[in-house]
Amino acid sequence: MSTSVIENVEINGTKLYFSISSKQSQKPIILYLHGGPGDACIP
Repeated sequence: MSTSVIENVEINGTKLYFSISSKQSQKPIILYLHGGPGDACIP
């Protein structure tokens, strides 16, 4: 079963929007927030 949703969450007073699309809806979602505009880290 696939899933596709648009969600929003408020973090430190800032409302963030993100979309989730998956063909395997049973798997967990990982939300990775990097350290800032100069951070080149990719998980």
